[in-house]
Amino acid sequence: MYAKFEGIVLFVRPYREKDALVKIFTKDFGTRMFFIKGYQAINHPLKKHLLPLSQHQYVGRVNDSGFSFLKEGATLNAFRQLQADPFLQAHAAYASQLIDASIEDHQVDLQHYHLFERVLTKLNQVKEGRPVTLWLEINLLSRFGLQVDWLHCQECGGQARPMDFSMVRQGVLCAHHLQADPYRLQLRKPVLTVIQTLSQIQLQQLGEVQVSDQTYESCQAVMQMIYQEWVGMHLKSASYLQALYRTAKTWQPSGED
Repeated sequence: MYAKFEGIVLFVRPYREKDALVKIFTKDFGTRMFFIKGYQAINHPLKKHLLPLSQHQYVGRVNDSGFSFLKEGATLNAFRQLQADPFLQAHAAYASQLIDASIEDHQVDLQHYHLFERVLTKLNQVKEGRPVTLWLEINLLSRFGLQVDWLHCQECGGQARPMDFSMVRQGVLCAHHLQADPYRLQLRKPVLTVIQTLSQIQLQQLGEVQVSDQTYESCQAVMQMIYQEWVGMHLKSASYLQALYRTAKTWQPSGED
């Protein structure tokens, strides 16, 4: 039986010679894999409704096992600004992999669906995607069973500064208990301040943030360390995102016409 449903495209992968598999985070059925016959044809009627990181209304058959199938689609939000910016698009691709990794296939989760929708909407509005990605990384940790307290000392619950982060204690240490972990990360004050701030605000409260590249890089290094060591996950899209910024940082115009 065909059903009408809403969804956000996570990715498209070639399948056989002319077909494709499309993973969609649907609002009503969770994440599902759809078989698209003849997708490689230039004039395929569904192609414009299967662009990764875009949101659509679909009519299709959603199966509990195996592939599902689509009959028709209508675009709700193409998120054109992020699609046109390689940096925002890379942030959105990383966000989609994080979201996909943090939910079981077929699991209906309206809260998580709307979170993904809000993240893409925010990335479509901003010029700098790094605060949005950091916000998501910090706030998704609970989905992996990690309850990190970024504000209170793991030894005494206090907030005496300067504070630092301890991988061993899985949280921050205050000025009185820094010696509890001689191998703490020794983060600069701005780095911990950014992470603490992002851990306390809602996404809609996040405006254009003026933070140095060095601070962003340090924040990202902390989050990558946490995801690798505590979650056991390192996504290819994270490596691509880092490489994109490294390339942009080192590239210098030649000045030639």
